[in-house]
Amino acid sequence: VVPRSAVLDAAGRSVVMAQVEGELFEERTVRTGAEAGDSIVIESGIDAGTRIVTRGGSYVRLAAHGSETIGHGHVH
Repeated sequence: VVPRSAVLDAAGRSVVMAQVEGELFEERTVRTGAEAGDSIVIESGIDAGTRIVTRGGSYVRLAAHGSETIGHGHVH
């Protein structure tokens, strides 16, 4: 069970940002289950005890993807 704020929508997929080591984070696709209040069950996609970002995950996701996400590869 994790805070609902830890689960992000990535083009229709539910993802969390997992801390791989130090300042290195990786996007992990998860399958979610029951929700209660601000909590949601993660049924698969990460192991128990995996450290994940619970607040500000969208910023960590942007940083982890680098310039690949920002600007979508073209100038506006």
